[in-house]
Amino acid sequence: MRRRRAPGRDAPPLVPGASRPELSEADERLYGPFRDAVLGDLGTDFRLGFKLAYLWSFASPVVAGALDATGEIRQRPVRRAKDTSIVVYEILASGPGSERAQHMVDLLQRVHRRVPGGPDDHLFVLSTLFVAPVRLVDRAGRRPLTGVERAAAGRFFGRLADDLGLEGAPRSQQEAEAFLDRYVASSVAPSPAAARLTASTIDALVASVRPALRPVARAVARTTFAALLDAPAASGALGLPRVPRPVRSLLLGARRALRRRAAPDGVAFTPGEPSRVHPKGYDLADVGPEQHRAGGTAPGGRASGGRA
Repeated sequence: MRRRRAPGRDAPPLVPGASRPELSEADERLYGPFRDAVLGDLGTDFRLGFKLAYLWSFASPVVAGALDATGEIRQRPVRRAKDTSIVVYEILASGPGSERAQHMVDLLQRVHRRVPGGPDDHLFVLSTLFVAPVRLVDRAGRRPLTGVERAAAGRFFGRLADDLGLEGAPRSQQEAEAFLDRYVASSVAPSPAAARLTASTIDALVASVRPALRPVARAVARTTFAALLDAPAASGALGLPRVPRPVRSLLLGARRALRRRAAPDGVAFTPGEPSRVHPKGYDLADVGPEQHRAGGTAPGGRASGGRA
């Protein structure tokens, strides 16, 4: 029987009854603490954090222009956002060395092969996936990441960069934040593409609200995202409102207080799970922009259950 990783001294126990795909011994040792946090008691925080990272990537005119040119996000904003999160969760849930993770890495390589921009633009997108969720967890999550989990996060995103062929990738939160600061100072700016992508994404989030209330819901969502990003330069590039620091602190503090009173989350992701975008579940070959999907049968197939 495979041995479970002994939690770090400061790591909380797993949620009782949680079930996850088995990791190899090596992946469990290297990435297990971060995976347990993302798929366990911090699941709600990381789901929101990855949404923030998705928005933050639009702040680069190079990245936003490439994404806008395909029309994919404007035409299918919910599908694109969901599939982006599936890619990250699949790699994390099954482990970077797994067959399912390799399928997702191959998809990312096909997508990025035709995206203009230099290495720093691709590292910018990867760094937002690292920094945005961790910042949210630390500032407004159920609890901060432990040192063990934080180090595992650095190894996970470093390994993902290696698998994607990205050189010079940050290997720690400190390095990722320093890279983002440099990139924001030199390469982040407002653009029509960013405004369109942000508007499409937020409109999709409030689509279920009654039409009469939609303008109010849209305004609340824009202000909330700007506050949770807690990165004024990025928010400005996205065309989001400027939220004064005291208001940002108030909103972050209110969310932190609510989350710390909440019960631990259950399993946050099950490979192949059904969702609003994939109501019958998904095969890995179903994930991603249509022109970049791989044919054939994906490893693992569909799951029989999951969240709606």
